[in-house]
Amino acid sequence: MAETGLVFGIIALVGTGTKLAISTFDFATTLGGAGRELQIVATEISTFSSTLRQLQGVLDHAHFKPTPQAISTVQQITKQCAVVFKDIEERVVSLRGAKDEGNGPTGTPFFPSLDFVEKVKWTFKKPKVMEMRSTLEACKSTLNVMLNTMLLAERMSRREHSTRNDVEDEEDKVVTQSLVIAQQCALEQLEHYEDEVDKEQELGMLLPGVNAKARANVSQRRKSRGRLIRMFSGLSVITDLPMQAGDTSKMPSRADRASLWLDSVLAPTEDPHEPHPGQRRQRRLSSAGTATAPFQLLKKWTDQADKLRPTLPSREVTLQAKFCDPWANSEPSFAPLHQTTLKEPAHCDALSGTGFTLRRASTDLISPRTGRLHSTGHHKIVGFDGSLEVGSDVSGQDPDDNCDDVLSSIVRDYGISNVNEKAALCVYHSGKTRVLNATDKPIQVLKQYEEMEVEARLFVRYIGSL
Repeated sequence: MAETGLVFGIIALVGTGTKLAISTFDFATTLGGAGRELQIVATEISTFSSTLRQLQGVLDHAHFKPTPQAISTVQQITKQCAVVFKDIEERVVSLRGAKDEGNGPTGTPFFPSLDFVEKVKWTFKKPKVMEMRSTLEACKSTLNVMLNTMLLAERMSRREHSTRNDVEDEEDKVVTQSLVIAQQCALEQLEHYEDEVDKEQELGMLLPGVNAKARANVSQRRKSRGRLIRMFSGLSVITDLPMQAGDTSKMPSRADRASLWLDSVLAPTEDPHEPHPGQRRQRRLSSAGTATAPFQLLKKWTDQADKLRPTLPSREVTLQAKFCDPWANSEPSFAPLHQTTLKEPAHCDALSGTGFTLRRASTDLISPRTGRLHSTGHHKIVGFDGSLEVGSDVSGQDPDDNCDDVLSSIVRDYGISNVNEKAALCVYHSGKTRVLNATDKPIQVLKQYEEMEVEARLFVRYIGSL
């Protein structure tokens, strides 16, 4: 059974993590003040292993059936954390060897030299190590959400319905809400250090004498600096550094980031209109946005969802959360394409039967490269969930696709058809909106802005008569 294999995998990882934590604690005791960094890392490993052990205990004696999504999620988390454990162990072993070799006139086994102390502190504050530690924290937060959901499912599978049980269920739902918000905060921190690692890799490419081997997994440096210098100075000198021959390796794509798949873990399986990950995360950082999370996760991860009565119907809560718009009466900052300004929800034939409406709401600019939110005020946007506007999640599109192909692909994600004559594909950048022509190639346009280090995003805008 998949559950049996999963339990054995958890047991193995818990054993590895526990041994690593104990050996790290032991090594930290020999380092004096420098050992504090190692103690923090060992504590994080210990708490993660403890959470994983509790989850293993619940699954080992469960009276409910975990879903394939739950099993897959735990397997992915254990696989990711096994890699993190191995990397941390290699760094600790390297420091242990450096300490043994460096006990000269300025250091002893119990009083290491100042150079070694600084090396320990520097090693465990590097962006890559901070990213690993943040990955552990984000994984632990996700496991805590799952553990609480599994405990709720286990209790529901063992008892009959009663008033007391309703009270306990409400308490569990509130706990799950708080854990979901905590998980989103951990992902924000993880995403920050992932960005720092990317910056460090790009800066490393500029160092003189860097060979191809040392630049493994690092993408070609963006040519923005040279282009910007030529743009503002009028010079035609090529200022970009040449690439070394034969080096075609690339940095891992954003889709490989742990923050992205951990964020998708909590997404409802049945929601076909799920917004951009950045918008979804912003919504989950509030109690209103997580009101239905306990029910959705119980349905996604167990077979006990039919025994839990949601506080409010999922659709009603979603509407309340999505239409809490403090900018509802504000003027849009996008320049209007026509004289008519949309002030109230309006009818659109293209939206018939889809549940979408046209309305004014607040928006946030989401970077197409990082997915991070950059508040830009209030705009006129469209849709049931506050927006028919979509981010530039078009990684599956061919760079040579024309404007109509990309527009059709975007609106198809919303289940809407025959809107090409009423909608235009636009790109937003630097406070300006550019309507793309039929001959434009949107993916290449985005790449051009990226090379100039300009944050840009695609969005759909209605231009027909309403």
